[in-house]
Amino acid sequence: MDIFWTGDIDRPEAAVEHTKEALSKSLAFNAKIRPMKRKPIIIGNPADIYDAEAFKSFGLCTEIHTEHDVSTVDKKFWSNARIEGSVGVLSGFGADVSLQIAAAARVRKLPSGAKGFSVLFINGPNLNLLGTREPKIYGNQTLTAIFGGMRVRHPDLEIEAIQSNFEGEIVNAIQEARDKFDAIVINAGAYTHTSIAIHDALRNFDDIIIEVHISNPHQREEFRHRSYISPVAHGLIAGFGPKCYELALMGIVSKL
Repeated sequence: MDIFWTGDIDRPEAAVEHTKEALSKSLAFNAKIRPMKRKPIIIGNPADIYDAEAFKSFGLCTEIHTEHDVSTVDKKFWSNARIEGSVGVLSGFGADVSLQIAAAARVRKLPSGAKGFSVLFINGPNLNLLGTREPKIYGNQTLTAIFGGMRVRHPDLEIEAIQSNFEGEIVNAIQEARDKFDAIVINAGAYTHTSIAIHDALRNFDDIIIEVHISNPHQREEFRHRSYISPVAHGLIAGFGPKCYELALMGIVSKL
């Protein structure tokens, strides 16, 4: 696994931009990654730095933002929309934990270290169709299989998972989670891009909130680029398929 970043790993957002020529030299120097099929981790905002074509052969890449600095829903925060190929996104977990999560995304058994806390997983509209809905994007696992497996692997956790196609039911679930759960992991589906009501409900949840998406919304249609969840979340994990739910446990551990 090779790591490319634009400067100081602890403050990548403030790093001075490198040129595409510099990246080309870096890729030439690390040419061994191609035959070894290693997956690079990209730290910072690489859209104007990295040649999209160069990364198409790598398969899944990971873009890391050490801080989750989303001040408005319209802020142009992500750069991965301009990178071709599959890109997972991590935001808000610092450098060390982000690298651990990025590495865990590439293995079958996740070393989450999670135990002794309660978490509510909220799934929004159409996620009841997982397993049959566009499997090339969302995978072949159902929600029942995803969370059933997580409960087996993490017997020391209190895991509750709900799914609803109705905005009001999701708002009610968030309100009822107060003083009951240590964290909420939410994949709001299409409501991510439309629901101020869910945004407001999450603002009144005083504990940890992690936003997850099975696909990477910023590599899809432009209307999916705006999130009303991100401004009230402590971190975001997107683009790693159904594994995002379990990776979120590692993010929660880092914030407890």
